[in-house]
Amino acid sequence: MAIEHGMWRIGSAPFKLQPVKIENENLLEELITKDISILNDGWLLVGRQVRTGFDKFIDLLAVDADGSLIVIELKRHRTPRDVVAQAIDYASWIEGLTDSKVIEIYEAFRTQYGAGELSLDQAFEKRFGLRLGDVELNSSHQIVVVAAELDASTERIINYLNDKAVPVNAVFSKVFEDEGRQYLSRAWMIDPGVTQERAAVASAKEPWNNEYYVSFGKAGAATGKTPANGASSPPAEAAGTPIHWACSMKATVSGSTSPRPVTSESASSPALWSAPTNSWCR
Repeated sequence: MAIEHGMWRIGSAPFKLQPVKIENENLLEELITKDISILNDGWLLVGRQVRTGFDKFIDLLAVDADGSLIVIELKRHRTPRDVVAQAIDYASWIEGLTDSKVIEIYEAFRTQYGAGELSLDQAFEKRFGLRLGDVELNSSHQIVVVAAELDASTERIINYLNDKAVPVNAVFSKVFEDEGRQYLSRAWMIDPGVTQERAAVASAKEPWNNEYYVSFGKAGAATGKTPANGASSPPAEAAGTPIHWACSMKATVSGSTSPRPVTSESASSPALWSAPTNSWCR
């Protein structure tokens, strides 16, 4: 069931305000540019109409206190599914942005739209009380679709993606009129804090345990990484003969490092290269 929201004037009896369409489709983007807290007071706007590497334009780009980038797409005249698909496509481009490219985007935004005289470092510290260098910029990203309403199918898609740890959300924004005055309302489909947490989880990576492994199945059939120092592979036995190897070394298991024996008795038994010991384990 599609989410709906309304607004009532309080008086001797509640009076329901009527929603009206925004005559200028760019008005909402302009309002958000002037005050990003319309969407979220925990964001800093860093880009508007950002040209991607495939010559499309992201409506708005923001950053939060954790350094996560937020792709903001307004529905405009597109279908809800088109907006979600387009936003995901933009996020795939955002993921590869370097710090210098993000700064370049902000400088273009600041110059073109008069977003102040502060550098991104200064604006970030003023907004969040943190130095930009103290966070990992673009370590994760989020996707936010802004629309007056979404169909039930698109809402199911967004909920499904969130359940799979894809941080996408929607903001329902409507304009209501009361005696010649207009009011802008906002309602989140999913708690934005939940989306932010999922973005952080999705970007988490297990630390490398500083070891290289090379796996051999039948003799002479090597797979995987080879030693960086060019050391030769372990001696091959007769073609087609199973090779049996066993060793005990440090291995990362569930984020902790502990000794773990590695053995095999099968025809595909592995040969293991241990970088720390600079030798093959047999």
